[in-house]
Amino acid sequence: MKRKEHYEICRHVKEVGQLAVYVLPTCRNATMIKGTLVSSKNRCRKCEFWEDRDEEKTMERNDGKRDK
Repeated sequence: MKRKEHYEICRHVKEVGQLAVYVLPTCRNATMIKGTLVSSKNRCRKCEFWEDRDEEKTMERNDGKRDK
């Protein structure tokens, strides 16, 4: 099974384009380009702040403790 990239599973992502990743205002690596918040795929791959969309499910499995 192929491992998904951070930009495909991050909770800060709205949409993934060919070159840019359209992100929410909560993304720390966001850049404003023509009024739209974006990040590059490369920047998302190296991001230290990404959060899994399924974190709530993970926390339920770990009795409310976050994974480090």
